[in-house]
Amino acid sequence: MASRVRGWWAGVFLLPVAAITACGGAVTGDGATLGSEGSSSSRFSSASSASHGGDEGPILSGFSDAGTASAAIGPCSAASQLVYVLSSDGEIYSFDPPTKVFTDIATIQCPSGNAVPNSMAVDRQGNAWVNYVYNDAQGENVAGAVFKVAIATGSCEVTNIVLPAGWLHIGMGFSSASATDSTDTLYVAGDDLTGTCSDAVGSSLGLGSIDTIAGTLSPIGPFSGGLLRQGAELTGTGDGRLFGFFDLSVAEVAQIDKVSGATSPPISMTGVPCPWDFAFSFWGGDFYLYTSRENSNSSVTHYTSADGGIDPNYVPDTGFSIVGAGVSTCAPTAQPR
Repeated sequence: MASRVRGWWAGVFLLPVAAITACGGAVTGDGATLGSEGSSSSRFSSASSASHGGDEGPILSGFSDAGTASAAIGPCSAASQLVYVLSSDGEIYSFDPPTKVFTDIATIQCPSGNAVPNSMAVDRQGNAWVNYVYNDAQGENVAGAVFKVAIATGSCEVTNIVLPAGWLHIGMGFSSASATDSTDTLYVAGDDLTGTCSDAVGSSLGLGSIDTIAGTLSPIGPFSGGLLRQGAELTGTGDGRLFGFFDLSVAEVAQIDKVSGATSPPISMTGVPCPWDFAFSFWGGDFYLYTSRENSNSSVTHYTSADGGIDPNYVPDTGFSIVGAGVSTCAPTAQPR
């Protein structure tokens, strides 16, 4: 999630020292699709489809699936295959995309003081990794931290993760190493926080990764083309891919090279204007964009990768504001049959 301005939360920053220092009908877009393999209109090629298990979604030719190992992987439970979202009030909900149902799970209980939740990623063991940030009266980042939250209970653990300058306010998402290697890596995107909804070049440092064991953040590289230095939310897949939701004047989605940070030609999300709060998840071969305007509830946009359909009214009003979304790499990469 990225908020445009957060100055009203100014005050005494109470994060613990360890956390600070370690701290309707569908419409179609421009004809391009992210998941229609073999389609002449697709901006992605069908290269390497065999290694990804066939029609499991978009494949970007020439991008490596290599990742950096950072977490041991266990078997997938039913709960690990769900989408989870985080509200601005600190509530975790599960989200079932086919039925459009949100179910309240738990309230997170992090010792965050006056900091606010900004983004969330979910691992295969049922944990949410939540980025908290604190801004001063001018909306500038002054501190950030990542907490580990048990989704089932909301209990929170201070981590040893250090967020360096330029990475305090981040988008987050796990991606597996490849279709045959389920080792997870937590990827992050720096947010430009320009305070405006424009297509001007921002200040994001691009893509990085976090070693959740060592607690270190390693920059990977800038996004490319028109997405250079733009902020993004991330979502990954169990077959080794990573995608970004970029909050431009009209939202855009692109695949991201996990080795370099380079981005594919983006797909414009027609009907999705630049949001105040935003989050992003992949599930069953499709994408779900969660957006809200200032002081309003979130809506959900469904991007159908098979045909490029964009439904900005998939869920017109969730009843609360969503500031983060996460889905583990156990989630299905194709629509369940």
